[in-house]
Amino acid sequence: MKGIRRGPIVLWLCSILLMGSCLSRGALAANRALNMKMIVPAEGRTRIALLLQQKPLFHLSCGGENHVALALYETTGGADFSKRIAMDGKSMRFEEDTAARSLKITIPLKGSLREVECSWIAKEKVFLIDMAQAKPEKANPKKTAPATLKRLRFGTGEGFTRMVADLGVKPAWSMTSRDDRSLLFGLSGATTAAQRSGYGPMKILKRVSLNKQKEGLEISAEPETPVERVKVFWMQEGGKWVVDFFERATETAGPSILFDRRPDPAPESVQPPRVAELRRETDSPVKTATAEVGSGAPSGSIRMKIDKPPAVEPEVGGTAAPPSKFKVEPEVRHDNPILLPQGPRVSNLRPAEAFLYGRIREALEAKDYEKGAGLIDEFLVGFPDSSLTEDMVFLSGDCRFALLERGEKGLYPKVVNIYHEAVSTYPKSEKTPTALIKTGRAHDLAGNDNEAIGLLSIAINQYGTGDHIPAALVSRGRIYLRMNKPQRAIEDFKAVIDRFPTSPLVQEARYGIAGYFHGVGMYDDAESKLKEIAESRPDFYLDHPEFLFLRARNHFYRKNYDMAREQYFRALNLGHQPETGDLLLSHIGDTYFHQTREKEAEMLYRMAVEYFPESEGAGIAKLRIADQSSEGTAYEEVYKENLNKPIGDLALLEMAGKFYKKGQYALAVETIKKLTGKPVQSDVQREARQLYFRCAEKEIKNYYDSGKYNKVIEYFQKADPGLSGNIEPEILLLIGDSFYRGKQFADAVQVFSQITLRELTPPSRGKFLLDFARSHLSLGDEEKAGTLLENASGENLPAADRQRGVLLLAEIYRKKGELKRASDLLHSLLGEKRLLSDREMAAVYESIGEISNKQSLYERARDALNRSIALAEKDRESKELLRSAYAEMGNSYHFEGRHKEAIRHYGQSLDLDYSPEMKGYWDVKYRLALSYLGAGESGLASRLMNEILEEGDPALQQKVQIKMGSIPLEKELKRLSLEKAD
Repeated sequence: MKGIRRGPIVLWLCSILLMGSCLSRGALAANRALNMKMIVPAEGRTRIALLLQQKPLFHLSCGGENHVALALYETTGGADFSKRIAMDGKSMRFEEDTAARSLKITIPLKGSLREVECSWIAKEKVFLIDMAQAKPEKANPKKTAPATLKRLRFGTGEGFTRMVADLGVKPAWSMTSRDDRSLLFGLSGATTAAQRSGYGPMKILKRVSLNKQKEGLEISAEPETPVERVKVFWMQEGGKWVVDFFERATETAGPSILFDRRPDPAPESVQPPRVAELRRETDSPVKTATAEVGSGAPSGSIRMKIDKPPAVEPEVGGTAAPPSKFKVEPEVRHDNPILLPQGPRVSNLRPAEAFLYGRIREALEAKDYEKGAGLIDEFLVGFPDSSLTEDMVFLSGDCRFALLERGEKGLYPKVVNIYHEAVSTYPKSEKTPTALIKTGRAHDLAGNDNEAIGLLSIAINQYGTGDHIPAALVSRGRIYLRMNKPQRAIEDFKAVIDRFPTSPLVQEARYGIAGYFHGVGMYDDAESKLKEIAESRPDFYLDHPEFLFLRARNHFYRKNYDMAREQYFRALNLGHQPETGDLLLSHIGDTYFHQTREKEAEMLYRMAVEYFPESEGAGIAKLRIADQSSEGTAYEEVYKENLNKPIGDLALLEMAGKFYKKGQYALAVETIKKLTGKPVQSDVQREARQLYFRCAEKEIKNYYDSGKYNKVIEYFQKADPGLSGNIEPEILLLIGDSFYRGKQFADAVQVFSQITLRELTPPSRGKFLLDFARSHLSLGDEEKAGTLLENASGENLPAADRQRGVLLLAEIYRKKGELKRASDLLHSLLGEKRLLSDREMAAVYESIGEISNKQSLYERARDALNRSIALAEKDRESKELLRSAYAEMGNSYHFEGRHKEAIRHYGQSLDLDYSPEMKGYWDVKYRLALSYLGAGESGLASRLMNEILEEGDPALQQKVQIKMGSIPLEKELKRLSLEKAD
C-alpha cells in the first residue's frame, strides 16, 4: 500500500512559503540544499543552480577578484548536494559550518565579474545565479582610488526598477538577503559627500536608504513585495554600478537545469497516494454523517453507526469550496447583528417616523434584509430631514451587503455605490470605517482583490483607532493569502493578535496563520496555533466546521494517528466538511493502516465501499485494498467501474506503478498509454507521463547493457511521447552512444547536442566528450570536434578519458598542419602517469613519429616509431596501426635517402594484409616505387608504377605519369655520369 502523498493544493501552498520569508527560526533552520549544477552556457558566462527546499537567505559578495563568494544562511547540505560539490571540487571551494547552519561556496571565474543575476524560481525550487565576466582589460593604475558615490538615481522600465550609483571606480560589493523585507547592498571602501539618505517610494520599492558605515557604504532597499529576481552589473562607460529590481522572476530555469526531483521525506509515507489530486467540485450538496467509536471491543474492531441524512442545503451566503481548492480562511461576520440606532434620536421621532422605524427594526431583527432595504428607502424618501438619516443611509448599504453575502451577486454595484455615497456624505461618521470594510469585502466577493485591498488599507491607515481595525486586518490578510502574498498576510494576522489581544477576531487571525503553516508543511507550528484556538474558544469549529478536518489532517501529517482519527470522527459527525463522508471514512482507514492495524483499516475501507458505493471515497478505498494484493486485477476492476473518471485514471496509474516495481516495464508502458493519450491532462495523467519516461529509461538501459544497440535506437525512435528533454542525461548518453556505435553519426550528434557536460556524472563525461567529438570527425567537421575538446580542457573528467581527449585533439591539430601544438600535446602525455592502453600509446608514438618526419627529425621519428611498433605488436587489434607505423618508418628512411631500409619497412607494412581497398595502400606502393628508383631498381619501380596506373587512385596516377616520364632521363644522366667517371 502506498504512503500518503500531498495533493496539488498542498504543493501550491508550499510555493507560498518559498515566495515568502521564513516566519520562525524553526522554519529558517529547516532549509536544505538538495542538489547543485554548474554550467557554462557560453564563453564568459557561468550559471550556478541550487535546488533548495525553500527560498534561501543569502550573502553574495564580489571582492574584485576572479571569484564570487556565496553564503546560504540557516541551510544545511543534503547528500546529493555534497556529492555534486565533490564532483566539482576542483573548480569551486565548499565549506559547511554546522554550528552556524550555513553553507559557503566560492565560485571561481576566468575573469573579473561584470554582471550577476540572482533569481528564485519558486515552482522549481531553484536558486539561479547567472554570472557574466568582463573582457580582459589592460591594467589602469590611475583607477586605484576608493570609489566615491556622487549620486544615487532611480528609473523604471517595463517590469523593473533601476538603481544607478555614479561611482567612477568599480567597487567591491556585496548583496545580503536576511528576510523579504529588505535587500542590503554593501560597497566596500566607498565614500560619499551626499547628504540625502532616503529615497522613495517608487515602483516596486517602498523605500531606499543610504547609510555610511565604517567599512564603506550600505544601501538598504525595502521592496513593496518580496523580490524574486535582482541583477547587479557594472557599466564601464561612465563608471556606474547598477542594480535592477524585477517584478517577477523567470518562470523556469531552462531545459539545461533539470534535477532529479525526489519527494520530500516528511510526507512521503503519510498521505493517501494522490487523493487530493482527485478532489473536484460536485453538484450534490454537502452531506453529513454520524459516527461513534466502540471502546470496548477487545480485538480492536470498530462499531459505527452511519446515517444517510437527507441533503442539507448549503448555508446562506455561498457554497462550500471544492475540496481540491480547500483553503483555511478566517471569517469576519458583518450581518449578525446589524446595529440599529438607539437613544434620544429614536425617542424623539415623530409618530410616522417612529412607526416606519419600528417596521424596519422588525424586518432586520427577523433578518429579512430585502424587506428592510425597501423600508429604509421608503424612510429616506419620506423623512429626508430625520435625525436618523445618517443611520438609515448606512443601514441601506448594510442590508444589501448582507444579501450580497448570501449570494445575490447582482447587488454588488449597488452596494458599492451606496457605501461610496454614504462615506462621501458622512466622512467623519463613526460608521464610515465599517462601511469601508464592507465595501472592500464586496469587492472581495466580486474578485476585485486590488480594489478590496485599497479600501481595507484606507480603513486601517486613515481611521487608525477603533474596533474596526481587527476586522479590516483579518479581511485584508485573507485576501493577501489568496493573492499568494503570505508575508503580508501573516503581518496582518499577527498585528491583530499582538495589538488587539481581547478582540473576538484573534482566533480568526490565528486560524489564518495555522492554515498557512499547514499548507506549507510546518505542521508543528500549525498545531500550536490550532491548539491555542481550541483552548481559547472550544466552540470555534461550529463557525468553522472545516477546523476539525484541518486539525485531523495536520495530526495525520505529524504521524499522530490517534488524534487524527479522533478529529476525523468528529468531522464526520458534524458534517459540512471540505470532504464528504466517503472520503473521511477512507482517511480514518488510513490512520489505522499507518499504525499497522491493517484489519481495522480494511474494515473502514470496505465500509466506505458499502455505504457510499458509487462515490470517489469508495473508489479510493478499493485502491487501498488493491494495494494489499500482489495482483493487478483489483486495479483493473476499479478502472472498469470508473471509466473516464479521475479514480479510474488513478487505478491505472497504480497498476502501472506496480508493474514498474516488478520490473515489468513493457506492461507498465502499455498501461500508461491508456492515460497519456487523453486530450485533457490532469495531475494523474502528468504523473503517468513521468512514470512512462522512467520506464523508458529502464528499458533503454537494459537494452544497452545487453549490447542491443539497435534495440536502443529503435525504442528511442518509436517512443511516443518523444523522449528528448524528458529523460535523464545519462540515458540520453546511452542513446547517443548507440547511434555512434551504429555509425549513424548525424543522429549521434543530434542526441549529444541535447546534453551538457555538467549534467553528467564525472565517470560519464569522458565517454560523452569522446563520442561527441568522434561523431563530428566522422562527419568531417574537425572544427566543431576541436572546439568541443578545447572547451572541455578544464572540466572534471576521468584521468584516462582526459588523456584520450588530448590524443584526439593532437590528431586534429596534426591533420590541420599545426604540428607544434600537436607535438606539445603528445609529449605532455608522455610526462604523465600512463593510463592509456598499449594500442592508444602506440597511436601516441606513431603520431610523434609522423610529426617528427615532417620536421625532418628522422632519428627522433624512428625512436618513436620503434616504440609504437613494439606496443602495437602486443595487440592483435592494432594491425592497422602497425601498418601505419611501418609505413611511416619507411618514410623516415626514404627522406634520408636510405632506400634499402625504406624498401624493407614499406614491404613489412604491405605484408600485414594491406589490401588495395584500404586507406593509404596506394600511397605506400608509390613511396615503395620511389625507394626502388632511388636504390637503382628502376625495373621494379616501373612495375609498381604501372600497377598504380592501372588500379591506383586517380590523383596518384597523375604523379606516376610525371615520374615515369622522367625515368628515361634519369637513366641517361646516370649512364653519362658513369661514362665520365670511366
